[in-house]
Amino acid sequence: CGLDEHTHTDSCRPAEVSKKESQSEWESMLPKPVAKKAQSLVNTASSQLDYKEDPDGYTRYGAWYGNPTGDWNVMFVSFCLHYSKISEKDIPYGSGCWAWQVKIDEAGLLIKDFTVMPKMGDLILIDNDRDGKCDLTGIIININDNDISVMEGDIDGVVAVKSYRISDAVLYGYVSVNRLD
Repeated sequence: CGLDEHTHTDSCRPAEVSKKESQSEWESMLPKPVAKKAQSLVNTASSQLDYKEDPDGYTRYGAWYGNPTGDWNVMFVSFCLHYSKISEKDIPYGSGCWAWQVKIDEAGLLIKDFTVMPKMGDLILIDNDRDGKCDLTGIIININDNDISVMEGDIDGVVAVKSYRISDAVLYGYVSVNRLD
């Protein structure tokens, strides 16, 4: 450690240096956007499957958004929107579920009527505790008569797919990305 002979302590050991990925590193792993924005969004989200946050909470989604260790469920969706070339003018970006829900509702984008079903590539808002405020969001990657499969960020620290019953009361609303195509 460079000091005269003594009993070493933790302060003598070099601090662990955690190498965080750079923006150019994560950008090099992303698929190129395609003409159909909803498909581009699904492609981008799918490329992130199984991404795991660092032990200290760091994620590329938070780093991109400017909050490297923040809750990243909505930041994951915003990251995917950005890298799918979907502008904030088309769909506002956000970092927290409730504030983002308010933003998209104020923009007139929040659809709560499920008589017209969302499609693959649309964004879904989920209200797990049924308090009228969304708790999670994700990107619909598959939908059939009974179930919606959603790519979500920060599911126990990982990007993962969850399925919901279409009849489930936790489905709060959605944002149509398909309307942009």
